[in-house]
Amino acid sequence: MTIIVLVDVDDVVTQSVKRWLELYNKDFDDNLNIEDINIWDIASFAKKCDKKTFFDYIANPNFYDKVEPIDGSWYGVTRLREMGYRVVFATSPTIGHEGRKFQYLCDYGYLDNTHVGKMDYIEATDKSLIQCDYMVDDSPNNILNTDGMPIIFDRPWNRHLKTEDGFIRASDWDDVVSWIQEK
Repeated sequence: MTIIVLVDVDDVVTQSVKRWLELYNKDFDDNLNIEDINIWDIASFAKKCDKKTFFDYIANPNFYDKVEPIDGSWYGVTRLREMGYRVVFATSPTIGHEGRKFQYLCDYGYLDNTHVGKMDYIEATDKSLIQCDYMVDDSPNNILNTDGMPIIFDRPWNRHLKTEDGFIRASDWDDVVSWIQEK
């Protein structure tokens, strides 16, 4: 039986929030940075515009054109596959631009656009509906509601969670691979 590692895309594989803040800061002459965001509701930190305007950045179909990968993520995914794990990407869809993150993953070599690659990509807001053996995510809600072994990818907005709550905290992709390899 193949072991499935479910991997979130935004801020686990991609530096989405970094790009989001760059655009917001430029347009609104603000200096909001990632370390300022200590809860999941990122829009509440954008004080110089309303939530709709703030979310319009990620709704833009060109948003992912300049989003960089998280350091070590490609190597980590590749290493897990080499060890025999099936890596399945799960991400919340951007309404109106479904499949854009799939294209990003193909462009950066995480997936290819063959039939097999498409089977390893799921768009779902409620990831608790997806069966897996391990889940790597930055969302507190996803980590606390998975049936798989939860591995929270360390980000400022999830640091209030404590590992006593039954998950593993990974500071980077080397940690992700090490934790899974040890289990």
